[in-house]
Amino acid sequence: MDSILKPQHKYCVNFYVSLADVYALGTNNIGMYFLNTHTYISTTNRLNFIPQILYSTIVSDTANWTLISGMYIATGGEQYIIIGNFNTNATTDTLPLNGSNISYYYIDDVSVMDCTGVGVEDVTAANEINIYPNPFSSQTTITFSEDEWHSIKIVNVLGCEILKQVQNDKSATIDMSGYAKGIYFVQVQTDGSTGSPQGKIIRKKIIKQ
Repeated sequence: MDSILKPQHKYCVNFYVSLADVYALGTNNIGMYFLNTHTYISTTNRLNFIPQILYSTIVSDTANWTLISGMYIATGGEQYIIIGNFNTNATTDTLPLNGSNISYYYIDDVSVMDCTGVGVEDVTAANEINIYPNPFSSQTTITFSEDEWHSIKIVNVLGCEILKQVQNDKSATIDMSGYAKGIYFVQVQTDGSTGSPQGKIIRKKIIKQ
């Protein structure tokens, strides 16, 4: 990581894993743990930490990269990360692909970005929009409970607007096939035409795989 994490800041976390061809024992519970001090890790012992980012699905793809992502609220001072499986053998689900009893993953494109103030969801209105599929590979659809929604914006984790469209009915399809994989935020805003206040905004996180 490039800098020490700031207390109470929200960080958007992304990293990719791919199961090795030779040691192809797929497992679940791959995660990331943030810590303040450097820690020696023995290969013979379990990682005795509770990861703040956890992927509960078995990762068994040896040909492609699987995105693991999440949000982390820092306590402050974190400057190291550990990526791995933090569970015991008994609490880990496995899927042997070639008879192997050893699990080995490649890790790539790790990012921890300060996204404080970006994508803060309006909880009181969260049920007024639905996004599916999410995660998605190229397109996702947004459906609205009311006809009042006026604009849709896609914002990246840096807070930069990358896409915008006007919407006049109860559903919209967003095509992001030309954008990089990662975390984005959908922001929808009312126009007030059906009696709701102008500027009502809902933000939700989406993940492009």
